[in-house]
Amino acid sequence: MNRLKELEIAALIETDRVRLEFLRLQMAVLSKLQAQQTVSNLTSREAEAECRAIEKSVQENEKTLAQARLDLAQARQRQEAFEKNHVVPQQVDQVLEPLRAAITVQERLMEELGIRREMLVLKSPMDGVVQQVWLGPGESAWIGEPVLTVVSPRPFAVVAYATADQVGLLESGSPVRSQVARDGGDRQSKGSHVVAIGPMAEKPPTQLWRNPTVPEWGWPVKIAVPPTLGVLCGQMVGVCRR
Repeated sequence: MNRLKELEIAALIETDRVRLEFLRLQMAVLSKLQAQQTVSNLTSREAEAECRAIEKSVQENEKTLAQARLDLAQARQRQEAFEKNHVVPQQVDQVLEPLRAAITVQERLMEELGIRREMLVLKSPMDGVVQQVWLGPGESAWIGEPVLTVVSPRPFAVVAYATADQVGLLESGSPVRSQVARDGGDRQSKGSHVVAIGPMAEKPPTQLWRNPTVPEWGWPVKIAVPPTLGVLCGQMVGVCRR
């Protein structure tokens, strides 16, 4: 029973560590997104609170595991001393067989959890900032299914939406000006150009509607971002014709 208890506690700790690794990755992403003001403080605080709770649980279970291992070592010493002076009946092995099977199950679980922790480390020849994590610990992914979204720290293009009157005045290569707000109310403006125009009208994101209760439609227009403009991912950019 002492060995089974040790494995059960170890499996619980390993499960918490898998979750903890995922939360730490998530907090690193949220910290960067929060600096860009693209996520709320509440989201970051919730992840941080869960992380602290799991860290505390791991610490407490590690103390329990240390005591369980001490109890197991003492039990083995008593078993060895008993077997030196007594003949163990064959019936004892039969009684212990279900317990040995349960121990084997827990050992397989520990191996599986170790593999899961290794799978949290993604190796890929990409560079950028993790914008979204789509799957959590224990979730399966099909071949080709996205696991996370990685974006460039600096966007190369933005999407503006043109009205029916405006889209007729634009074409690929048309000159425009891109503008972003800076701290203190200042605005920075740079010359740019149209990269491409969508084939049909679409509904823009709700934050771009002039009236949040009245849906709007527009033709998506891809605008190149000048490298010197310093636009951050998720930042609003104003675009006007030159």
